[in-house]
Amino acid sequence: AQKLPFDTDAFDAVVSRNLVWNLENPESAYREWFRVLKPGGRLFVFDGNHYCYLFDKTYADIHKAQTEQSKHILLGVKTSVIDEIAEDLPLSRHVRPDWDKAVLAKVGFVNISTEILKTVETRDKRLMPTHFAVVARKP
Repeated sequence: AQKLPFDTDAFDAVVSRNLVWNLENPESAYREWFRVLKPGGRLFVFDGNHYCYLFDKTYADIHKAQTEQSKHILLGVKTSVIDEIAEDLPLSRHVRPDWDKAVLAKVGFVNISTEILKTVETRDKRLMPTHFAVVARKP
């Protein structure tokens, strides 16, 4: 995703689902996706604020409440290993999609729009985005 083996201006669209938050250098991926898109090409990103709870108190409170209420069975999977990996990922430290909008504009994308697909309500009734979509166009 961060160094594609494709020609410049090769694709009409790039679609990403639950990938960007995993990247060591997500801005590089956005630059690379801009490069491989044809003029007028579209970028579609579906992603989420999966590990914001490691650095953001509001998300940490939400995560704690959800974990306590969850009936999810992890079948012996140690989630601490995943948390340790996520601690080193840059997007664990950013509430998105605002970060994405700013970086996409910096890279050169236009007509950037976002849609919040899922939120979680805090104790004080604020809605925090957990899943979102971003659409942008290469001029």
